[in-house]
Amino acid sequence: MRSSFSPEAEKKEDFPIPPASPKPFFRSIGRLPLLCGLLSALVIGVFWPSIHCQFQYYDENNYLVDNDHVNHGFTWNGIHWAFTALDRSNWVPLTWLTHMLDFQVYDYYEPWGHHLTNVLFHAANVSLLFLLLQRMTGAVGRSFIVAALFAIHPLRVESVTWISERKDVVSFFFGMLAFLAYVRYAEESKKTSGRQDRFYLLTLLFFVFSLMGKATLVTFPCLLLLLDYWPLGRMQNFKLDRSNLLLLVEKIPFFLLIVPISIVAKLAEQAGHSILLHPPLVLRLQTALISYLRYLEYMFWPVNLSSNYPYPNSWPTAESWLAAAVLLGLSILALVMRARRPYFLIGWLWYVGTLVPVNGILEQIGSPVMADRYTYIPMIGILLIVVWGVADLAKFLRLRLALLVMGSLVSLLLIAVTRHDIAYWKDDDSRWSHAAAVTRNNWTAYANLGVVVSTTDPDRALDCFEKSVEIYPGYVESQLGLANSLSLHKRYPEAIEHYRIAWALDTDDPRTQFFWSEACSSERLPNEAIYHMQIAHVIDPDKTIFMESLARLLIQEQRISEAIPLLKNLCAIQTGNAENFDMLGHCLLKNGQLDGAIQAFQASLSLASNTLAAKQSLASAIRLKQQQAIMHSATNGAAMAQPPAFNPK
Repeated sequence: MRSSFSPEAEKKEDFPIPPASPKPFFRSIGRLPLLCGLLSALVIGVFWPSIHCQFQYYDENNYLVDNDHVNHGFTWNGIHWAFTALDRSNWVPLTWLTHMLDFQVYDYYEPWGHHLTNVLFHAANVSLLFLLLQRMTGAVGRSFIVAALFAIHPLRVESVTWISERKDVVSFFFGMLAFLAYVRYAEESKKTSGRQDRFYLLTLLFFVFSLMGKATLVTFPCLLLLLDYWPLGRMQNFKLDRSNLLLLVEKIPFFLLIVPISIVAKLAEQAGHSILLHPPLVLRLQTALISYLRYLEYMFWPVNLSSNYPYPNSWPTAESWLAAAVLLGLSILALVMRARRPYFLIGWLWYVGTLVPVNGILEQIGSPVMADRYTYIPMIGILLIVVWGVADLAKFLRLRLALLVMGSLVSLLLIAVTRHDIAYWKDDDSRWSHAAAVTRNNWTAYANLGVVVSTTDPDRALDCFEKSVEIYPGYVESQLGLANSLSLHKRYPEAIEHYRIAWALDTDDPRTQFFWSEACSSERLPNEAIYHMQIAHVIDPDKTIFMESLARLLIQEQRISEAIPLLKNLCAIQTGNAENFDMLGHCLLKNGQLDGAIQAFQASLSLASNTLAAKQSLASAIRLKQQQAIMHSATNGAAMAQPPAFNPK
């Protein structure tokens, strides 16, 4: 038993516990609404520059702007897709619904509204975090400082400014509601009112909603156990006695809910081909250990933050052992101090535990070794340690005024750095140029930068792709980008070689075969061009550009009979494309199918009536039809006028 954790000890150590008779949960009490308003205003003021950022090429074009399931707003088909889609690397139905709402409300081509929604979610999250901490601890000032530092830290920029990362703020929003409902459940459990069941069900419901925003809070039941220890005081020790076993049993439904949603999330990850690398277990362990320290470094010294941190080929052995020693030392220190400073243990376990799903040990992780967005939840634990620890230190040293001034200066610096970092997200060029500049051997950044500048600066794009391939030749996007860039520079033999490498890396990607075919066609290799376009068409038979390109290649080689079925299918899909009908008409005309040719030319003219070439083609087909009819009639007439053959019998 922790005798020092009694209510008297709490008051003595300035760890206030919730009052015995808490006020109704959603009733405004004193200054709390004002403080929530101040926090919201702080968030909006700091992150307002993000409103002017553009849509990002990386994810947002494919993820949102060009996603017909989302960009039409709320539709029954879109809602069904949101709950069943697994092809975008995440199962996030509630997040999809928020994006649909954005497209329903804001102008289609304007990103400002989408950014504003992210900022408002973050503002709500900050207020909910403040209310949660205040409700659990009773310490208004400390809770406000934790929420404020969480709100303005530069590590929040990625989650708030990147529209596609709406998943973080949505999941956290419902997670905070789940925590608040659980706190009310814990309070009601001490009474005999019988109302605790409704709050338990609310906790389950909000937890499910959080997982449907993003399966980030899979550690939620473990975090509840931590809060049971401190500050809720429901768990007095870590022994498996009867009371603690009951608390564990209480969390079983939450653990059971995690299983199916985790399976669906994993299937979505695989369906979206988001796992790019397969590092060995030893490297994953080293990376996890070092990333824990790197995140701490960025929390206390947030400079040179990047939107992408590349996965290394190896880590120095000494650095790995140092990371392990530091983590072990901090863990031992937290355990030793748990009686007098329980916030140290809970904050540390919160930080370590919530990073487990994203530290790469349990799965084969994609290209980023770390991500700023991964700290959205874990950083709360560190802030608890810092703020509560500094408050205790200030009381002990009687330096409250000095620490208050120092805290204000730190806050101003954080705001300045955050607003400075938001500028790197204004467009794709700024984002990836910065990522390449502040990290080493960042092949992902060079590859994405190459795509971004490929149309405006082909020479720079070629240089970016060459750097990316030189750093890591196993990235299919780098190989494909380099091949396309070489084709643009008319270096077709080199391009074909890189298409070959890209295909070896991913034999399910039809883009490689499509561009490979175009390079072969430019190099005057028609048979090879047809062969590769046929493979692209087989992989994705519904892609109209593959049908059209293959048909054109076949026509060039006078393989008309093979082109006709493709063109008929293309016209059935693109009923408003006059050029396809015109092309079909010419093929049918060459193949002697005059009736079909006339129908195709008539369809083309109905779509583009002022096209002189189409009119001439139709007239030519009709004239040939008439000539054919005349010849047919003449042949039949001659046969009828011919005298019977002589029969000697």
